[in-house]
Amino acid sequence: MSPTASVTAEAAQQADELVTQMIADGDLRAALQVAYEERQAWPDDLSAHRRYHRVLLLMPGQAATLVDHGRRFVDLLLRRDRPGEALRVFKACRVKDPAFHLERASGMLTLCRTQWRSGDAKATLALLAGFDRHYPGDPLIPQAYELAARVLVQGLGRRDMVKPILRTLQKRYPDSPEAREVEWLMRDAPEPI
Repeated sequence: MSPTASVTAEAAQQADELVTQMIADGDLRAALQVAYEERQAWPDDLSAHRRYHRVLLLMPGQAATLVDHGRRFVDLLLRRDRPGEALRVFKACRVKDPAFHLERASGMLTLCRTQWRSGDAKATLALLAGFDRHYPGDPLIPQAYELAARVLVQGLGRRDMVKPILRTLQKRYPDSPEAREVEWLMRDAPEPI
């Protein structure tokens, strides 16, 4: 470990201890100030972001700040290949603001896939809801449709709900691999009489 890394780790530990003590003492404003300053000093440090996020969650009246920070924190976590933690941060922000979403479709799709891998089909569909409205014209929309179809078929056994998705893919993205994949998912579905 380099001397700089150990100093940073030691400073991060001291900041964590200080903020934890301030929270325990009930001085949330001071804890927020310290956490904010540390995050400003180390903008790429995950522990500084975690600390700031943790204090924001405890503070009343900080929903707008939490959401603003949450977008940046989730993006940083995704860039650092930590999609599970990014999903937890996203969900915490969504509790404070049900309309919370990411600015980039690619990040949102990564969170949806992470949720799907965790085995929660209903939560995955909830994350996918409105994807095409939040990211109009984005080239990842067919992938979001395909994931929704997969979740409905494999997670919920609801082939009947996939037919509108398939029609949309065939109409808007007829040559896409996602349209072919959803057709394949529906291969054994009986045709309506």
